Amino acid sequence: PSASDIPGMSEALEMFTDKKGKEIRDWAADSLDNRIRKVEDVSATASTSLAGSKFSIYRHSSELLHGTYFGVIYFWTSPSGGQLDRNQFEDQWVHNHFVTVFTAAFFGVIGAIECCSSRFEFEHYSDATQQMIKRTKELLDLETLT
Repeated sequence: PSASDIPGMSEALEMFTDKKGKEIRDWAADSLDNRIRKVEDVSATASTSLAGSKFSIYRHSSELLHGTYFGVIYFWTSPSGGQLDRNQFEDQWVHNHFVTVFTAAFFGVIGAIECCSSRFEFEHYSDATQQMIKRTKELLDLETLT
């Protein structure tokens, strides 16, 4: 169907399309760092968590997504620079890449929950994040014992 056949679709498309007919992808003029600083006005914990999330993955993922030489070397070689065989790559994936992705996601989720909890005064969500942190620590302690 055309956009005019769906009630409200034309207006919605206008809202998400720039003057040149391209999708609007940047909804805030501020950089990511400035956005995180603004979150600090609502919750220092949320801001710290979001900064931790960004710090853990942003630069390396950008290098990977842009296909730079550094990104390829980072992903496919060992920390010492040697080429990895299949078993070494699986170890690298679990101990480096997966941990990086998990850390970014974990702190990103904590930051988002803490920000909403502080802004809208939902204390029980903040309590839930503390439980997530506690449970994650327990799981990490189990891992280090095995």
